Amino acid sequence: MKTTLCLDIGATKIAAALIDEKAKIRNFIVIPTPAKKNNKIILNNIFSVIDKLMAVGNAYTRSLRSINCGIAGQIDYKKGVIMQSPNFQKNFKNIEIKKILEKKYKIPVFIDNDANCFALGEAVFGLGKKYNSVVGITLGSGVGGGIVINKKIYHGKNNLAGEFGQLFIKNEIWEKQKGNIKKADYLVLALYDILHILDPEIIIIGGGISNVPYLLKKAGQKTNKILYYQAFKKTKIAKSKLQTKANLLGAYLLNKQHATT
Repeated sequence: MKTTLCLDIGATKIAAALIDEKAKIRNFIVIPTPAKKNNKIILNNIFSVIDKLMAVGNAYTRSLRSINCGIAGQIDYKKGVIMQSPNFQKNFKNIEIKKILEKKYKIPVFIDNDANCFALGEAVFGLGKKYNSVVGITLGSGVGGGIVINKKIYHGKNNLAGEFGQLFIKNEIWEKQKGNIKKADYLVLALYDILHILDPEIIIIGGGISNVPYLLKKAGQKTNKILYYQAFKKTKIAKSKLQTKANLLGAYLLNKQHATT
């Protein structure tokens, strides 16, 4: 049975697992990400996770088809290069991660933005599987986003589509001029923009901050109050049930996703 080694490389942790042909997650592990360290240490941590899974020593690791990675930031998925990432130091850029990993492990490597992987995982395996237009938002150390249309990631010209974190930054700058604003209000303003720009069928929110009690409920209610077009009130806004698993399952799909892009 062919197996894919999948990684979700974030600001605070690297989650990884082996995923088989039936999309079943096996040997799930998590280690801290030394995001503030130098490039060599960060890469060595990625190697360490891969080595740990490869050392399992069973049929799953003997039949690896590829290593698939979701990483925050601007990712050139065609060339396999990390262009920029807000999660790491400023000099962690233009990293040819695909080339580095393929040279070391001698198997194909596929990479994409981590929030794209989250949105794709939700669109295929999660709450978005019944919908054709899915937006994913991840609320964690930073804010990420992904857009999936007809089960395919929409990347945009510069591979920056879905960078919803910049909406939060814009809203913060704008609202500071008006006084205090709560966390839920940033989300409301971002949801308002996303609904009007993309008009998706469903918005799925994940990440650690999505677990803050009543955050999503309050944000949804406040968003509905300021909407002019009543049709938007029917758009489903839901909390992810898959969470980190969505990132890994989305990464698992990158072989097929990139082969048809």
